[in-house]
Parts: sequence; structure tokens; C-alpha cells
Amino acid sequence: VTGSPETEARDTTVTCNYIHQSVTGDFSASTYLEDEFTEMTMGTGLLLYESSSDWMYVAKAQFAMNSRIQAVVCQGGTSALVSDIVWPEYYSAHLKIERDSTGVRFYASTDGESYQLVYSHDSGTPLADELSVGLFVYSNSLTEPVVEFDHFTVMFSEMPSVEVKVRYGNSTLLSDPSWEDWESASTISSPATLGQTGRYLQYRAS
Repeated sequence: VTGSPETEARDTTVTCNYIHQSVTGDFSASTYLEDEFTEMTMGTGLLLYESSSDWMYVAKAQFAMNSRIQAVVCQGGTSALVSDIVWPEYYSAHLKIERDSTGVRFYASTDGESYQLVYSHDSGTPLADELSVGLFVYSNSLTEPVVEFDHFTVMFSEMPSVEVKVRYGNSTLLSDPSWEDWESASTISSPATLGQTGRYLQYRAS
């Protein structure tokens, strides 16, 4: 990703490049990134966003031997640096956000296995149930920031359930009387004979 120059996330000014999705309830979001930063005013990571007045992020900021992991929280239109950690990996980081009923936590890791807590947010004005979370990058300079994201993964604490139903028939016309009634699909652990015959199989998920 090549971001735009002269961008930032500060107070109510959120002009950073932001690729995001909507989330509701409890979740965790993670990414692995490698940057090619050349300015101290560059940063990239995970941004949790409710509005221009209420947002927070965990980011790998600055570059090379000056690299840091930073957490910034904005509430009521005023942002503050709440955590600033010297980072041993000059050009990469695994970052993670977790949200549950107790609050929001930011983590960072050098290897993707062992994570250290960067910041725990459990005070102040509660965030809305529905938020946006995603990848962001900024450069508060005239130089474009460059970063490569290996992945962006969101996992929900309660995964939605899906019911799969199947039926058999002998016609491409779905109203043909040869179509059987819908039945719930069964889970099988190995190849097996289904025990019914038909030229066509139709399935639906709901």
C-alpha cells in the first residue's frame, strides 16, 4: 500500500488512508505488516473508529532504529498518546486488537506467537456496539508512506450459525414435482453414499 502524504489521525482530523469493515459486539482483529518508512512522522497499524471524535489505534510508528509501537485514544475530539514502546523490529510488527465487555486491548508481537500488552482501554465514554476496524497508514510529511500488509483478520467471539439444506430432483425446472422436500444436510467425516437418487442436487444456506 502506498499512502497519501500530509495525512494524520489527530483529534478530529482523521485523514489517514483507512481500509476497514464494520464490526458488532466482541471481536479480535490482527495483522502483520512490513513498512518502508523513511520519515519519523509515518505510522501504520489497526484503527478502531466510531466517529471523527471517538477512535483509537495501535500502530508501528517512525522507522528503523527509532521504531516504536504506539497507542492513541481519541475521546470527545481530543486525542492522546497513551502508550509508547521502543520496538526492536525496525521494519515489521504483528498487531492485534481485542474487544469484549471489559473494554479494548491493544497487543504487539515480533513473531506472531508471543504478544505483549500495549494498552488496555476500560474507562471513559463507552464505544458504540457497531464500529469500524481496519488497516491504516499515515504520513505527516510530503513523502508517501509505503507498507505491505500480509493479512487482515477479524474473528468474532460468537460466530453466526449457518443451516444448510439439500434436496434432489430430476429437472432443471425447480417447480418440477420430481424435486424432493428440503432436508437438513448432515455432516459426514468420510466419503459416503447419500442413499438417494436424482439427476440434480440443490442446496441452500440460511
